Amino acid sequence: FELQLLVSRDLPPSSPLRALPHTFSEIPFLHPLEFLRLGDEIARLQPALYHSPSFSSLWRYPCPYVQTVHDLNHLQFGSWQHKIYYRALLRPSLRGARAVVTVSESARQEILAWMGGTIAVEVARNAIQPLPCAGKVEDFGLETGQYFFCLSNTKPHKNLAFLERAYAAARRQRALPPLVLTTEGKSADGILRLGNLPAESLGTLLRGAKAFFFPSLYEGFGRPPLEAVLAGLVPVVSDIPPHREALAGVKEAVFLNPKDEAAWTQAFLRNDYPISSASQAWVKQQYSVEQLAEAMEKIYLRALAPRP
Repeated sequence: FELQLLVSRDLPPSSPLRALPHTFSEIPFLHPLEFLRLGDEIARLQPALYHSPSFSSLWRYPCPYVQTVHDLNHLQFGSWQHKIYYRALLRPSLRGARAVVTVSESARQEILAWMGGTIAVEVARNAIQPLPCAGKVEDFGLETGQYFFCLSNTKPHKNLAFLERAYAAARRQRALPPLVLTTEGKSADGILRLGNLPAESLGTLLRGAKAFFFPSLYEGFGRPPLEAVLAGLVPVVSDIPPHREALAGVKEAVFLNPKDEAAWTQAFLRNDYPISSASQAWVKQQYSVEQLAEAMEKIYLRALAPRP
């Protein structure tokens, strides 16, 4: 089969997707009328198979299709509009798909339970590669090995206010390196907020940190802790099933109750955070681009096969 991408017009000029065969969509991603209008756009391309790589669903599909659902986060932490969308559009869409794909066994079990076991769900693990680097940590006023890092956002399930409280409690006990966050806002009390940064800056910050903290209440997979391992950091993460699954071969990973503030406070006070080359090698092997490509090729070929 041949692959043709349907991409948003705001695709960054530097995106590697531009090097692949592609068509620009006139409909912005998750536009309020996407579920009505995108089907006609797809029909003009006349594909043998359409793949939606997110919960984005259509009222009708002009061809056989595959759908990836990364998680059901919006059912737990989303708005009432998200909940209606999932029940009115996503659920029927999953029932009609040639294949439903997700990124972890934890997410697969959750989707199966939500769908009442009426569909099959396959797992294709994300590909994880080291983030690119540009510049130096000194460009941000930091010293290598002298700050904690959290690559996250302010969505409720990311639990960042909790992490800030734990850090503040640890800082009251003794002087600590700063906690660096990738969120907007004013920097104060040892917390440095750098806002949304390009991948090259994130890669540099990962490689220069002392340890990586990720206190999410919910994840379908959780990429940042694995990117941290490849950058040479020990991930201190919430003890939830997706993190246990994703980091199963990272023996140095620290799993903490995401509601136990005292435990996270103690983690900030810990001095040693060594990561082994064996753990890094495990991540590279388990989450290679090749394993994802092979998994998706099998799914596409099965979906393209003639039905009796």
